[in-house]
Amino acid sequence: MNTKEFAVFADRIKTAYPKGNLLATGDQMDWWYELLGDIPFPVAIMALKKYALSNKFPPTISDLRLYAADLMETRIPDADEAWGEVNMAVRRYGYMREAEAL
Repeated sequence: MNTKEFAVFADRIKTAYPKGNLLATGDQMDWWYELLGDIPFPVAIMALKKYALSNKFPPTISDLRLYAADLMETRIPDADEAWGEVNMAVRRYGYMREAEAL
């Protein structure tokens, strides 16, 4: 996302959470852009919409990155999710058909 798109994104955050005093200074805007600027604008907007529909408190950078990663399907599963995938593969293929399970 470029700086003009980020300005629109920041405005949407401020609109969704007016009491949060979020992104009030130029330094905050620069920091957020540095950490969120690599996310494509449409994905960032969708992540913000998804977050705003289910949370009443303002988002953090990590919240928005997590939602964006889910939308782009690039999020690495946590330990519980990964272990669940292993268990499902063992149930489906057994422990002797490792190549098929992978």
